[in-house]
Amino acid sequence: MRNPIRPLPDLLISQIAAGEVVERPASVLKELLENALDAGSTALRIDLEEGGVALIRVTDDGGGIPKDELPLALTRHATSKIANLLDLERVATLGFRGEALASVAAVSRLTLTSRERSAPHAWKLTDAAGEAEPAALLAGTVVEMRDLYYNTPARRKFLKAAATEAAHCLEAVKRVALSHADVAFTVTRDGREILRLARGEPKQRIADLLGAAFLTESVEVDADAGALRVTGLALRPTAVDGTKEVQYCFVNGRYVRDKLLQHALREAYRDILHGSRQPSWCVFLDIDPAAVDVNVHPAKTEVRFRDSRAVHQFVFHALRQALATPIAQAAVQAAAQGGAAYAPRPPVAPAVPAAPAPQQGALGIREPAPPAYVPRPAGTVGQPSGQTPRQDWASRPTPAQAASYLAFVHAAQETRVDIGASGLSTEALYVSAEEGTDAAQASARGEARPDAASAALAAVPPAGRAGEGEAGSVAAASPLPADGPSALATAGGEGMANLAAAALAGAPRAGGAASASMPAAADNAPPPLGYAMAQLQDMFILAQNAQGLVIVDQHAAHERVLYEELKAAFDGRQVASQPLLIPVVVRADPLLVAAAEEHQEELAGFGFELSPAGPGEVAVRAVPVLLGRANPAELVRAVLDALGQAGDHGAGRELEAWRNELLATCACHGAVRGRRPMTVPEMNALLRRMEATERAGSCNHGRPTWVQLTTEQVGAFFLHGR
Repeated sequence: MRNPIRPLPDLLISQIAAGEVVERPASVLKELLENALDAGSTALRIDLEEGGVALIRVTDDGGGIPKDELPLALTRHATSKIANLLDLERVATLGFRGEALASVAAVSRLTLTSRERSAPHAWKLTDAAGEAEPAALLAGTVVEMRDLYYNTPARRKFLKAAATEAAHCLEAVKRVALSHADVAFTVTRDGREILRLARGEPKQRIADLLGAAFLTESVEVDADAGALRVTGLALRPTAVDGTKEVQYCFVNGRYVRDKLLQHALREAYRDILHGSRQPSWCVFLDIDPAAVDVNVHPAKTEVRFRDSRAVHQFVFHALRQALATPIAQAAVQAAAQGGAAYAPRPPVAPAVPAAPAPQQGALGIREPAPPAYVPRPAGTVGQPSGQTPRQDWASRPTPAQAASYLAFVHAAQETRVDIGASGLSTEALYVSAEEGTDAAQASARGEARPDAASAALAAVPPAGRAGEGEAGSVAAASPLPADGPSALATAGGEGMANLAAAALAGAPRAGGAASASMPAAADNAPPPLGYAMAQLQDMFILAQNAQGLVIVDQHAAHERVLYEELKAAFDGRQVASQPLLIPVVVRADPLLVAAAEEHQEELAGFGFELSPAGPGEVAVRAVPVLLGRANPAELVRAVLDALGQAGDHGAGRELEAWRNELLATCACHGAVRGRRPMTVPEMNALLRRMEATERAGSCNHGRPTWVQLTTEQVGAFFLHGR
């Protein structure tokens, strides 16, 4: 039998609305706190009983409500926040719908007491249809909710234990308090005070609620671009313990759970956080109210940005840059706050004979002379006698080393590339240390694959190929800029190849490597990571700095240094592409084909030339040179999958992350290995490069690269001071 269409009674409408707004006591408390803050309150008191089910009372010192407006405050869709559509599009207050009090009143016993500052006394109202009564109250408002869901017992059955509901209420207070450090908060539970927060600075409020350790172990985020501004704190990757997720994100003072912002913040931690550990942050985004829509979710915890891609990129780069603070810069900031009491003296570098003069190779590249016997200085940590002098890690790589590294990549591609249908496996470039070393040495001698280095060097833009001879050989490199990765990134093709060459320990540089590796300390200030003293098990560097003992994982540290230099070399450059003799047609989802057509320019920047070839088909006409030996069809499927995951944050970000996985693999297998002896100058040079490298606190896999043991901590092992 058909039921007729009829209007619902007002009470049922309010109860339906309450089901969307009032999920549990914490939802009620959130709405009441937002109303109090919109009223201009500077101090709030929250009283809870039985987890907020029996009682939630919020007392504020705001502007108050006039007597004749009290009934309207309990009426649905009555508000002082907005008056027209233009106001709705530029909402700057926490509340604006006029639903909260009416929804709460529909499922509980609500009492509203308020007094304006100019009024002789307060007025109390218990029912929107009733009459206001005189009451005693200082200026402000008291909202008292009792017996939540007393008239809807089915909803009450879904509530948890009182302790659980009280914890959710306390979390609601914490979210509001974090974004309003200028407001004092007092919380009581069953008559006992459990939280008191004084008015103060945002950092102090974060320390009060998230702990002093969160404040000291975090990096500060502070960036602006036009109408966008982001501030806050983010926990350093090495301080994340993986047991607790602390993630607070605010937009214009409103706590939100926005997928776009969450993705941007997580992406900033992509290659510096280990395994399944969860990053932690407390971030505040300020944006023009007209550029964000807060009228998306009944609880107002979701937002929609007008230019979501711009917001994503802005937040991502702001946090990424904050996490990239080099060790040296962080140490300067720490010294400005505390200072160092002890400055260790640099150790005496062992004397190393100069390397023999280099010879001219088959490719026109200056190559090292055959290995010479180098005696090992007594009492020093160094290489075994009879081995070739190793690379000075602080020096810039030579063209011979570039050829070595490129030959290594070429050999890796030919022997181990395995592109899966689900995406590019990062194991594609994995080769053993022996294979990589053999390929490098063979290339340096000009015996194997002379075309590997030539093809790779030819992949860079023509402007960067200065020094190419008439016969196509590569001449000796001119001196590279000494301004760090940013300068190298723009030094042309040869600079990029030389920078990539650092991934293998190639031939030694002619001249005094030891002196070049030692830091200049005219002011006698010790470097942040100190000076190397010894090597433990040929795996860990032991150094002494102003605070005590520094232990460095040599492979992890060098891996991060190489990875950042490779990224700097490739950033801003168009990856060279290799045209296919016969285009390959790949079947794909029509949406992915459309995405490939839409992002042709971005794909070209990564070396791909794709074009639609029909319904559900895309033609592959060129692929990146470095992946020229991979299966084009499976390679493009992996790229299309990356495009499909782009979402609002843009295809370029996904393609860049995909490229960085390849560079991380190259850096991992090009870095100095564990169980490899290093000389003191080499160790010191690596420490200096770490200090100047962004994100040097963790390797590409998120593992820490170094730890600090203070003198006091070491002394405690031996019960000093007891």
